Amino acid sequence: MSASGDDDLQSIFVKGAKYSLTGLYSLAAKEYRKILSADATLERPRLELAYTLFKLKDYKGAEYHFKKVLTTVESEKVKVNIRNFLSQIRQNLPQLNLTVGFVSDTNPNQETSANKVIIGGMEFDLGTTSKSGSKSGYEVNVNAKLPINTEDKTFVKANLEYTNYSGGNNEKTFLSTSYGKHLNLNKRSSITPEVGVHRFIHKGNTLYSGKNISINYFNAFNDSINAELDYKLLDYKYPDYTYMDGKKRIATARLSKFITQNNRVDIQLSTLNSDSVDKTISYKQSGLTISNTREFNGGWSVGLVATVNKKNYLKGDPFFGVTREDKEKVVEFTILNGLLDVQGMSPKIKLGRVVNDSNIILHQFDRNYSKLEFTKEF
Repeated sequence: MSASGDDDLQSIFVKGAKYSLTGLYSLAAKEYRKILSADATLERPRLELAYTLFKLKDYKGAEYHFKKVLTTVESEKVKVNIRNFLSQIRQNLPQLNLTVGFVSDTNPNQETSANKVIIGGMEFDLGTTSKSGSKSGYEVNVNAKLPINTEDKTFVKANLEYTNYSGGNNEKTFLSTSYGKHLNLNKRSSITPEVGVHRFIHKGNTLYSGKNISINYFNAFNDSINAELDYKLLDYKYPDYTYMDGKKRIATARLSKFITQNNRVDIQLSTLNSDSVDKTISYKQSGLTISNTREFNGGWSVGLVATVNKKNYLKGDPFFGVTREDKEKVVEFTILNGLLDVQGMSPKIKLGRVVNDSNIILHQFDRNYSKLEFTKEF
């Protein structure tokens, strides 16, 4: 900072350091964020910000900034310390991440975009009956992780996803909990098996529930590239629709790379096999997701996510006489400013579009959505 000739940044850093030394970590974090808003490439303020967030028990934010510094810092001693912090965050520390969002969606129930459809040789006009119209609502996502035994690296996790749109028939709740254990293979890789249960509640009634088993493999190839392999087996039981009972097998492979300290790219490949009692609703799906997140001066961070999913059903549709094939395309743009603080959370805007093409016109739909979220992600 001295080399950049900006005495103001130097004085802000000193002010932040004094706050940190006296335990005023929230005030220290604000000062370090001011510096990064002026120059997002500076290492030392970001390292100090990561440490203050760690002391504040904002482990997700600390992890975010520690990973960025790790890609550029030259001191091997500092790298070792950062890796130790990241290992603690990933395996030994309790975590509670909360996101609250307000949503506007042009087609939340994914109603068909078709105006007419032919079934059994008869034409049906859907122009006035199939469109539910735009709706607004809110979402709440809570993810918690509680270590049981830090020496054995065992833990329990819980997840809550709640969505409620205006009008009836839109309240949805997904709950899951699991027990797991981290098994370190070496300093850079680990395997984490988990077992648990899940439940989906619609308008206060259980739509389905079941058991789930998963295993995750994590490997940090170096300080800027890491990969994960996930496999999940989920059991589904529908008390009121037993023909939908079945299992889902999901496999994903993710590669994350920091091209620079402020430019991250993630690539994910996935496969999903859904096997139900009724084979007409069983399908196989493959997907590709590419995302890019960049941070700019001024505290701004923007992201772009593109996803393509191809879904092939296993048996012909009894009404249309053909086997259904879908192709879903999703594009989402995000923007936030880490300098904005609302009760310790930053506002984040998401804008997205979803288009689902199908060889059966009844299953074609499109929707646009916008979200205002409050998150501690950054």
